[in-house]
Amino acid sequence: MLGGRTHLLCGPKNKARPVDETGSTKHLRCCMSIIPLMWALWALLTTILLVLLIYRSNLTRYEEDQIFLEESSSNQNREQQELLKKINRITPAVRIVTVCTGVMTAAILGFYVWDAVKQFNM
Repeated sequence: MLGGRTHLLCGPKNKARPVDETGSTKHLRCCMSIIPLMWALWALLTTILLVLLIYRSNLTRYEEDQIFLEESSSNQNREQQELLKKINRITPAVRIVTVCTGVMTAAILGFYVWDAVKQFNM
């Protein structure tokens, strides 16, 4: 025990080993794997991405591709400008969350590939 505490080290096969002053180890129950945390983070990011995409699609549903405005229709012009501001404000968030979701997907796939390669090498 270092300072009155036993420290846990995660070893192969996800087994925790307490290390004391003498350096002896004992096998305990396995440590919590990181993969459930990765899946939870991926699910959270994917949910946020879907909400942002639905919100953006609702904003752009009534947007016109081309409008011909007269001087008397300044109200429509103002509405279109407000709509464009909202869309421009949400676009960076959509891009960031999309990249984060892609990175988490690659990390999860990479973890499974690494685990499969590790299993074949044993």
